[in-house]
Amino acid sequence: MPAHTTTQRISTSGSQPLTLAVPGQRFTAPKTEAQHRRDHLDRLLGVRSQLARLVAERRSHRMDDETDVFSQQLAVEGAIHDLDLTTYEERWPSWVEADVTLEHEPTTLVSWCSLCRAVATRSGVNLLRPEPPDTTHEGATQSWDPSESVAA
Repeated sequence: MPAHTTTQRISTSGSQPLTLAVPGQRFTAPKTEAQHRRDHLDRLLGVRSQLARLVAERRSHRMDDETDVFSQQLAVEGAIHDLDLTTYEERWPSWVEADVTLEHEPTTLVSWCSLCRAVATRSGVNLLRPEPPDTTHEGATQSWDPSESVAA
């Protein structure tokens, strides 16, 4: 049985539109501008979350590049602000609160920190707890007890 074939009409400079058959592909309606903006916003929010974690790791371990990574985080936050002011204003207070909870003392190993995991692996320490704080800021209900951290 042949694969599903999609027919697409493409405008050309001539009087007749060009019809193309694309075997094996299903045609999906083009995204609206609002859908593109939402997708872009979702990607920016994900990048912002990753950068916030990197900043906290680098700040906690007194890494030299912390300022550079923080500048990148601020640039992404600026892009979020420009793209959707309402989302920025709704999330900014929770970002500040969550970012502070991500920081830890450099002498304390936490399982969600990639630098701590690297130190633990090299030292043969097993890090199972604590779970990372919820930094998605979407209905965050998870509590985090820093006393569950493993001292180095």
